[in-house]
Amino acid sequence: MEISIPDLLKNLEEKITYWKTNISIGKGEDVVDELYQSLDVLSTNHFYGEVIKIIKILVSAEQVDLSIDWDKIISIINKQLLSVPKSDREMLFPIYIILGEKAVTPLLELLKDVEAKDLRYQIITILKEIFGKDKEAFVKLLETVNEPWFLVRNIVFIAGELGDENIVPYLEKFIAYNNIKVKKETAEALIKLKGINSAQYIVKFINEKDPVIRYNIVELLLRYQIWSLLIAENLLFTFRSCFDKVGVEEVEKYIRGCITYLSTTIPHLHNPERVIKGFIPILKTYGKKNLLSMKKSKTQIRLIKRLLESLFGVESEKIAPYIDELISSTQNKEFLEVLNSIKSKG
Repeated sequence: MEISIPDLLKNLEEKITYWKTNISIGKGEDVVDELYQSLDVLSTNHFYGEVIKIIKILVSAEQVDLSIDWDKIISIINKQLLSVPKSDREMLFPIYIILGEKAVTPLLELLKDVEAKDLRYQIITILKEIFGKDKEAFVKLLETVNEPWFLVRNIVFIAGELGDENIVPYLEKFIAYNNIKVKKETAEALIKLKGINSAQYIVKFINEKDPVIRYNIVELLLRYQIWSLLIAENLLFTFRSCFDKVGVEEVEKYIRGCITYLSTTIPHLHNPERVIKGFIPILKTYGKKNLLSMKKSKTQIRLIKRLLESLFGVESEKIAPYIDELISSTQNKEFLEVLNSIKSKG
């Protein structure tokens, strides 16, 4: 029997009483199909408050061991999500929240296929609300999800938004995920969840071979102002190992990012001398002969001058006459004496 919207709304309270009564006396099978039809008619005509009432009845029906086709119900709601204007979609959010974990798998499948950025973000918002009320379900998802990469990236983003540090152990496996965007999202989530205590995880990204990944991490460190001695020392190490590829655009971009991070970090560290001394081997490794005779020496000298300027507050023009003396220093003490001499004359 086809249900008309005027008749349904006119007698809705009576219908609700009738459906609830039948469910309570064990005759729920007789009304379930009618509930499905009513839900479809109401949602198609945007009576979302009434849709919630019907879903609550269906939840109570399931509690008395009636078989409910939740996939069918959610497909009806998803159809609305895809068809209504962007500005009206938020009216559907409370329906998904009531459905809770039942809506997760269909929403994830929908998220895989949706191309519109605004709709993807709204689906992610719904999932975030659901998982905010059910962290265990989210942990299960983190344990099992692996493909496709763009779905993993969105799930990792949700992790960072939930703000629960207990999620961190389940994110660690994504550090090794074979996709740059997933790696960056994982790093950001770890920073959001653990702040300065994320340093131990960030170091794993810093030691990646790909300079693009490393540069993305440096950007995040600067954005979230994570000042860490552990990170600074590891950046110095990778910075040092990059000089043989200093002409490669991605590498130079990473080195410039390192310089910005290191120079900004120094004032925030309890032991900045360790970072300063860590920089000295960079100059020693690329000593006078290597530094000045190589084809790329001008780029190397420029970067070194910039780092010296940033770390020690000395203008690069004033460093220039001392570059040979700095490079030829054989001991840390001697090196620092030269720097102090520059500063005193500055």
